[in-house]
Amino acid sequence: MHTVVGALLLAAALIASPALAFAQEEVPPDTVIQAALDAASAQLDVPSENLLVVMTAQRDWSDSSLGCPEPGRAYAQIITPGFIVTIDTDDLATEVQAHTDRGSRVVICSF
Repeated sequence: MHTVVGALLLAAALIASPALAFAQEEVPPDTVIQAALDAASAQLDVPSENLLVVMTAQRDWSDSSLGCPEPGRAYAQIITPGFIVTIDTDDLATEVQAHTDRGSRVVICSF
């Protein structure tokens, strides 16, 4: 009975305040953005000042490969929090996705 009442109260609170219904996404630290830009710059052979961050989103990677496992490599099987950073060239010709942890590890995924 208490569970039903609690669920109803929570639902009423969420309806009354829609902002509470969605958790706020964390913005990546500047160091993560810079690491992603540096990796994209190296991958694309384009100066980082010619790159634009289009989108960022939080991700919990299923292991330490950051969502981009390489064949033949072993990865720690641990949830690794991080970000996906979508980067485009300033002429909008090329887009890459940089997968990061919360520090300085970045992988540019080629799908």
